[in-house]
Amino acid sequence: MEGAAGNLESTIPPLTFPAWLCLATGQNPGKLGIYSFVEDYETMTDFKIVNAQMVKAKRIWNLLDEHGGSSCILNMPGTYPPDQLNGVMVSGAFVPPKRRDYAYPRELVQKLEDMGYYSTVLEDQEIGLLAGSPNNVEQKRQAYEAEFEKMKKLESLVRILAEQAHWDLFFILFDGTDRVQHLFWDDQSALLKYYSKIDNTLHDIVDMFEKDHASPTIFIASDHGFHSFPTLRFSLSAWLEAEGFARRAPNRGSLLLFLGRVANSILKKVGVDLQSFFPEVGRKLLVKSYNDHWSNQEVKPSFFGIFVNKTLGEEARSKIVDSLMTKLRLVTYESEAVFQQVLRREDIYSGEHLSRAPDVVFLTKQRYFADPLDHTTKIFSQMKGWPAAPHVTGHHTSARRGILIVHGQHIKPGKWLPDASIMDVAPTILHTLGLSIPADMDGRVLSEIFAEDSEPGRRPVIVVAAQGKTAREKERLARLIPDLGRSGLL
Repeated sequence: MEGAAGNLESTIPPLTFPAWLCLATGQNPGKLGIYSFVEDYETMTDFKIVNAQMVKAKRIWNLLDEHGGSSCILNMPGTYPPDQLNGVMVSGAFVPPKRRDYAYPRELVQKLEDMGYYSTVLEDQEIGLLAGSPNNVEQKRQAYEAEFEKMKKLESLVRILAEQAHWDLFFILFDGTDRVQHLFWDDQSALLKYYSKIDNTLHDIVDMFEKDHASPTIFIASDHGFHSFPTLRFSLSAWLEAEGFARRAPNRGSLLLFLGRVANSILKKVGVDLQSFFPEVGRKLLVKSYNDHWSNQEVKPSFFGIFVNKTLGEEARSKIVDSLMTKLRLVTYESEAVFQQVLRREDIYSGEHLSRAPDVVFLTKQRYFADPLDHTTKIFSQMKGWPAAPHVTGHHTSARRGILIVHGQHIKPGKWLPDASIMDVAPTILHTLGLSIPADMDGRVLSEIFAEDSEPGRRPVIVVAAQGKTAREKERLARLIPDLGRSGLL
């Protein structure tokens, strides 16, 4: 092994959001205020998908900007609208429909349009993987081939932009690894074919940077791992009611939702998908039913945790949290524990947005899916994909373990990293570039990856107050960055 490599522990939940934001900022979800794909995680009423304006923390490229460094950031989730940085940014998931302001500088948009970038890479992100529902063989084949075309388009863009400047930081996200596993986990041949192509593409890109840049340091990271889709639904509602934490209170919305699901399942058999015709109506009805049911209860389930009613006294809330944690840890199915982890929110999150997290946070084992929206009385039931997307066979809701590979002349060969955190990536890149580490970052510099006689290995880690750097430090670091060479691909 030429460089360093190891496990990269993701966030809870191990999802695109908050994971990529934590990687880019070095901060935990409690400081960012992002715990899922939507900003309002507890009620989901507004259903506002996470965007760049919702997060105030500085990303790696913002900090590099402060020192006159240049960045090229391509397809990073949560970067719409794009920053006006010293360099180039092309937004990743999720760009709102029909917007053409997804790149900076703005004149880059027309060039992207001319090469068919939007229609190939961004357009289907507007809809989302699950809504497309490629349920038959031909639709899945088309979706599979489209991912190869996206990869090709992204590689072309990397090569075009890499030639335009001598970048200090160059980031490119190939999200097809995630999208393909969602669709083809049950087809190992298709999965391995795509992954082999990605591997070759990355090899070619790394080779290009190593030839054209002075001693780049290459970081390859994932936001989470993968596993097969869960086969057992664990109904949080039914369990909370059975354990006495909640009461069953059917409402009109629940009945309409149930009838709608029955009608949709019947019509699907003859090729009609109601959800594809009325997605927004269905979502609003689902959310309204969910909030109506839980608004006056002591607890409220969510996809990765349980909220305790904020109107209760602190002592009562604490007792409920203790009881929930004890009982969740005892939940079994055929003598197997259902949960990998059951935690207080304070155990894994900190920061000004801590109160927006569930009071109890959990992570199930791979075969289980904790469903907060299921209103049946059965605690466990079989499942195959999402109701609206049975084509999905791969998932990652239990896969916190991602990968990290670091390569370059300063990196210690053969170094194994058993427990790096996704929040360690940002401070480690900053240190590699000769920059100090803001004190509000929760990650640490992975100093053990640097060779002892290398410049970043000899140089002490500098942590400074988050509000900024002194003029003297800026001058020193401005001299240091060129001497280090350029840090290449993340």
